[in-house]
Amino acid sequence: MKRHARYAHGFTITEMALTIAVIGLMAATGAAAYARLADRANQQISVQASATALNEAVIAFAAGRFRLPCPSMDNSGHEGTGGICAATDRVGMFPYSAVGLPMPAPGARALYGVYRHAAADLAAAREYTGDPAGSPAHAARSDFLHALRTAAAQGLSDSQPYTTGDGAANGAEDCSSVRSNPAFVVTLPGADRDGDGRGFDGIHQSLPGTGRCFSAPTRAADSGFDDTTEAFGFYALLARLHH
Repeated sequence: MKRHARYAHGFTITEMALTIAVIGLMAATGAAAYARLADRANQQISVQASATALNEAVIAFAAGRFRLPCPSMDNSGHEGTGGICAATDRVGMFPYSAVGLPMPAPGARALYGVYRHAAADLAAAREYTGDPAGSPAHAARSDFLHALRTAAAQGLSDSQPYTTGDGAANGAEDCSSVRSNPAFVVTLPGADRDGDGRGFDGIHQSLPGTGRCFSAPTRAADSGFDDTTEAFGFYALLARLHH
């Protein structure tokens, strides 16, 4: 009876050792999972900070040049190809050198798209309001603001850089569906979630190429996608340049 009571009120040394081992294993597994989540969160914060820095560099460029920078089509970081921006250059690598930023490592470089319409070419400093050449108001700030308003009045088009749905409340992620044409759009690669050896995932794999389709800024990350897209609208840019 005494021996039976001892088992009822306590643990043997073997049972205690086994319990401690299980608790230790659970703690180690939990710590590893937490570390992975923390790493992902820190990476996302870092990418978001980079996207914000690129946006601000583009806005500063526009404030001083009265136009948006052209994408880098030759991966040099300069605008266009060899510093020359063709009228058809809409989607390419982010023009780091043109906006005064250092070039990151190849796998960390962002994609960039800019709105360029015959009636409102945001990558060209043009005269829209009839001011004579040589006058201070010729191809100046007021003309760029006019171009932004004109661009905002145009219909949606897949001939311009555009965002698609987010696979949720914003509609299906489908590049045959144009959800918005931003003034400019920036996409940064994540950690190659789809494992194909390239930084950009999903619909961004065909960019720059001939594509113009970007993921929605609200598109959630999943097991095969963790790119970060920020699209700056015409009126949002107008508001920033009015400050």
